[in-house]
Amino acid sequence: SVRNQTYPQWELCVVDDDKGVYVVKSDGKAERLIKDRNDCEGLCVDDHGKYLWTVEETKRRVTRYDIERDGDGNITLDDASRVERKLPKLKDVENKGWEGITFLSKEVAGTKADQLVCVHEGNPRRIGFYSLPDLDDGIEVRLPKRAKELLPDLADIAVDPKTGHLLVVSDEAHTVVELAIKKETTKAPNALLPRIELAVVSSFEIPIKRSAKTEGLCFDEQARLWITCDGTGDALVLELDR
Repeated sequence: SVRNQTYPQWELCVVDDDKGVYVVKSDGKAERLIKDRNDCEGLCVDDHGKYLWTVEETKRRVTRYDIERDGDGNITLDDASRVERKLPKLKDVENKGWEGITFLSKEVAGTKADQLVCVHEGNPRRIGFYSLPDLDDGIEVRLPKRAKELLPDLADIAVDPKTGHLLVVSDEAHTVVELAIKKETTKAPNALLPRIELAVVSSFEIPIKRSAKTEGLCFDEQARLWITCDGTGDALVLELDR
């Protein structure tokens, strides 16, 4: 979701891997923002609504756009501002690759730079932390054993603005797992990232019909969790007990 204090109606940015990026508004209308992107699997916006990132699974390409608004407050993406980077290749096949991304501020992460946190869907299931803006310093972290049991695949990821924990969703299991970030200071004096381990805090099954594919996560300004579903087009809004 995108912050908008001047225009208080909610907006939800969503990605369709065949058609591009859309913004859906509280009146039910949808507008396509990016048309020339196929194979987009995830997107996120920074905490101030300044940038939007997309990730393409096959090419492992991450693209950043500047977010702008017209006179009516409608979102536009400045294509001239587009900056492209690539995520590392973790396996030989193209499917089940980099699937979802989220923004993690340096204040929450306790790092020198803001982070882009990415999930690798399967074989291997990994969560990657990459320093912005260039993604040139990064690490891939294994899931705890309990998270592996609960999450047969990793579809998307979001940062809880109240706790700083990571929430990861599986579209196969319809399950969300909450992970705490445990950091250890690295011995390398110039490293942007510490050593990271993850610990399971909680988990829950998503109350939705089994035919839905729960593939998207984000939090809004009220710290409610939004879950979007591929195929059915459903969106759930959940109040979390913390």
